[in-house]
Order: sequence, then C-alpha cells, then structure tokens
Amino acid sequence: MEGRDIGTVVFPQADVKLYLNADLETRVARRAAEDESRGLPWSKDEIRQSILERDEADSHREASPLRIAEDAIELDTSNLPFNEVVDKVVKVIRSRICERKDSPA
Repeated sequence: MEGRDIGTVVFPQADVKLYLNADLETRVARRAAEDESRGLPWSKDEIRQSILERDEADSHREASPLRIAEDAIELDTSNLPFNEVVDKVVKVIRSRICERKDSPA
C-alpha cells in the first residue's frame, strides 16, 4: 500500500515500511512524462510548483502530516529506473521476512 501517511497513521505497526523519495528535478521529469502520456499540457515549471506546494501542504497539515516513520527504510529512487526500484523493494521485504523467521518468537 502506498500513501503519504500509511506508515505513520494507517499502518503504524506494519512489519516493513519503506519511504521512497527522489530529488525534485527527478520528480518533475517523471510527472512531466506521466502527464505527457495522458495528453496533459503542463509545463515543467507548473509541475515543479505543484509538487512543492503539495509537499509543503502535506508536511504542515494538522491531521497526519507527511513525515518519515522512525522505523521506515528510506530509498532514494532519483537515479533508478522503475525495475531497479522494484528490485530494491523486493530485496528489503525479503530481508525483513528472513529476519522475522530467524528471530526467536
């Protein structure tokens, strides 16, 4: 499940929490490509402003503000293609599952 408050509010006891992030310019490029494929004519400046405004609003909202869960594993996806992000996520999940199997109950 993904969302900006999943690990801190919705499922705070989840066994595995990942916080995927990318630098601003990567996020802008990804959003631009996505919007272009949908035929949405936004400029990169408009997209950049939209991302910054959403991050600011989400980080400072009163109810469940955006923050990284203390026990989340952060993954910077800035320079990774989608398949490598998936590989890293799967590796983390498998590692956590193995850790749980190996720890005494």
